[in-house]
Amino acid sequence: MASDKLRRKVRRKLGMPNPQSQQHQLITPSALQVRPVRAKGCCGKTNDPGLTFGTFYMTNHVRQKMISHCKRELPIEACGLLSGENGIAETIWPMENVNRSSFSYSMDLDQIRHVFELIDRRNEDFIGIYHSHPTDAAYPSEGDITLNNYPEVGHLIISFANSTPELKCFQLTGKKSFRYN
Repeated sequence: MASDKLRRKVRRKLGMPNPQSQQHQLITPSALQVRPVRAKGCCGKTNDPGLTFGTFYMTNHVRQKMISHCKRELPIEACGLLSGENGIAETIWPMENVNRSSFSYSMDLDQIRHVFELIDRRNEDFIGIYHSHPTDAAYPSEGDITLNNYPEVGHLIISFANSTPELKCFQLTGKKSFRYN
């Protein structure tokens, strides 16, 4: 199962033990569906039609909590992790931006380890990272792409450049980004 492979890889990066994977029952919460398309503009283009990614799902509750967390942290970038079962983000894990910057974010390694342990206890999978752009568009910056350690998960960006928050999701692989619509 792909999520088990991702879980083992994350644990290996963080030096955590790898418990036996759990089987999950299929769930069907009300979810926001976002379909993948290739990114255009500032994030680069690809001519490889074989590079496609699955659909990213999240519950409306997670979406609302994520936007609320990012609003509270303004003017600095907020950040956090998402987990769930069967590819659906059901749990939000707000994290501290140790950079305390309005142009970048970084998460504390000990806090990440702790959250991964909690995700395991809930028998969920790590499936996404989110952060805000207080004044920029909802597109990955060069730093977002080059400093990415988790190309297997969705990367959600919430922009507050306009009066209405804008949320977009990307798959970041190598030096490229691919947008989910």
